[in-house]
Order: sequence, then structure tokens, then C-alpha cells
Amino acid sequence: MSGPQQPGDWHLHEHAGPRPAEHDPGDPGTGVAWAQPTVEQRVPGRRPLTSKGRSWLLFLTAGCLVLIYMVIWTVYAAAHTDDRYVQLPPGQPSATSVNKMQYRVHSLVKTERINNPAEPDEPYIADAGTVYVVAEVEVLRVAENDVFYCQAELAVEGTRRIASGGGSIYLDGTKLPTSCPSDELKVGHPFRFLAIFVVPTEFADQIYGIAVQYTDYGAPFQVIRPPA
Repeated sequence: MSGPQQPGDWHLHEHAGPRPAEHDPGDPGTGVAWAQPTVEQRVPGRRPLTSKGRSWLLFLTAGCLVLIYMVIWTVYAAAHTDDRYVQLPPGQPSATSVNKMQYRVHSLVKTERINNPAEPDEPYIADAGTVYVVAEVEVLRVAENDVFYCQAELAVEGTRRIASGGGSIYLDGTKLPTSCPSDELKVGHPFRFLAIFVVPTEFADQIYGIAVQYTDYGAPFQVIRPPA
């Protein structure tokens, strides 16, 4: 009596005869064994990538990714860590901005209280930790342009800019308007208005002036200041 069969024994007992030749699917004949093609029979084509070639490909890919990351980081750092302002002499107007406007600052005042002529008994008082900055800005539209608007941002030391708006401050009866409506901007006619900013106290002594973007995006802002 034979002992227990081991895995694979069935190949020996059930197929003891000679193993038939493998059939070539492309041969309509019977029982033709496949053989490695000779050099003359091989079809020319791309050689398979070797292990060394794959290593070099991975190395070059990683190097390109690192280079792209460094370029992006350099551009970001230049835009966010460098001083992005060009400060003009006091009283000098800006160059013509991207929306065909020229800006000049006549006064720049810090205060904790803004009087409202329409309601003398109810002045605006700055919240704790903030001050108001009121700028008298003159804009001159020098040419026709489909897109134009008043740009009044307060430039603070470093790269910070504070937009005007003054929160919920609505003044009525003031000598100058507190807004810059586009229909009032006529080519060749200067227009003055008051720009009101709410500034954290920590930046109150770090104000450069009014920032004007006079060229395409990415260039430093010009900063204009009132006359000395």
C-alpha cells in the first residue's frame, strides 16, 4: 500500500504519459510547441526599461519636483516677505495707475473720534484697540477706460494694506464726500473725497501712506503721502 500522496503527486499518477506539446494559438495545425524567436525573427521595437534606467527616471522626476517647489516658494517668499512699496516724496502724486487714474494725498489724520455734521451729538468713537485714519485723497482720471474705480488702501510697514470703508461710519453734510462714485470721475477733472480707515492701534505708528497699484500685478505699490 502506497503512502499518502504529497502535493503534486497527481501529476505523476494521472498524467504518467508523455506531456503533449503546447498548442500555438496562431497555428491552425496540431501540437506545435512554441519556441523563442531567433534574432532574425524578432520584431524591432522599444527595449524594456532596465532596473538602472527606472532608478534614473525616478531620480530625475524627484529632482524636477524639487526644482518646481523651490521656484514656487521663491516667488511666494519674494511677494510676501520683501517690502512691496516704493515710497514717493511728500506731496508727490502717483504715476498713472492700471485703471488710468492718478492719485494725490492732501492730508492724513489719526483720530479716535469722528464728528458727524448731520448728528453733532452722536460722534463716532473708535472701538477699543483701534483708531480712525482719515485721508483726503484726490483722484484724476487721465484717460478713458472701461474699468475704473477709486483705489484707496492704507500702506502699513511690511506688506500689510488696509482697505477703506470705515465699517459702519456714514457721514452726511461733510465738506467732501466719503465715497468715490464712478459717475463723478470725469476725464481731466480732479475729484476729492475722504477715505476712512479703521486701523489696529498696533499699526497706528507704522503707516506709510496710501498705496497705489500703478503697474501690472506683482510690481511694488507706489505709496503717496501728504505734503510735509
